[in-house]
Amino acid sequence: MKNNSLTFLTLSFVTAFLFSITSGVRAQNISLDSAQIVIEDEGSVDAITLVTDIQIDEFRELFDDYMKKYQDVNMNMGGLFGKHRIARAEEARIESVSTDLINFYARFIEKGADTELSIYANFNEDLPITGSQYPEEYQKLYALLSNFAEVSIPEFYNQQIASTRDEIEDLSRDINNLKEKMERNKKRIKDLEKENLDLETEISNFEKELEEKKGLLSDRKQMKTEIDANIRRAVTKNRK
Repeated sequence: MKNNSLTFLTLSFVTAFLFSITSGVRAQNISLDSAQIVIEDEGSVDAITLVTDIQIDEFRELFDDYMKKYQDVNMNMGGLFGKHRIARAEEARIESVSTDLINFYARFIEKGADTELSIYANFNEDLPITGSQYPEEYQKLYALLSNFAEVSIPEFYNQQIASTRDEIEDLSRDINNLKEKMERNKKRIKDLEKENLDLETEISNFEKELEEKKGLLSDRKQMKTEIDANIRRAVTKNRK
């Protein structure tokens, strides 16, 4: 029923991978085990359970992609019951589990910061796939979820790494562009400061010239007043 060596191998691989890519981030929670779970209106069922801290919507999408890509199965992801989200593929042919048609279910539950995925299956309502009744198929369910953990979770974090690298490159490019703009602004500031100094000199020269012109204007007004007086005196004398 439960293969402890497979469990250890799977978790060792996944944990080692996640530790290697998440240094400096909170520890990744990964657990994979067989378990009995309670399904509303169905009671207790034998399931295989995987717990991770990937957010529930991302985890559902990750599992849906895995089932399409590696199991050639389209899951109906529409089931939503409170915090319980159940995806299903009824009368599905999942060769890695059984050559017969099976009803395959995947339940997603939020548990604090973690997400729990439980998969279970049956041939019909009266023939559930359990460790005691169908140990071979049950072990294959375990192997399916184990393979999902080994393949898709590292893929998920690889995508996150690639996305973060792209963001880092974008931010680095933005920073460099801003630094270059700052340098151009600094050069413009220096050029403007030099221009301002030249303008200050020119203004000072103009102010000196202005004072000189004001003095000249005053002198010419005085001269004009004196000339007017002289002309009046001369005209008056001649009339006498």
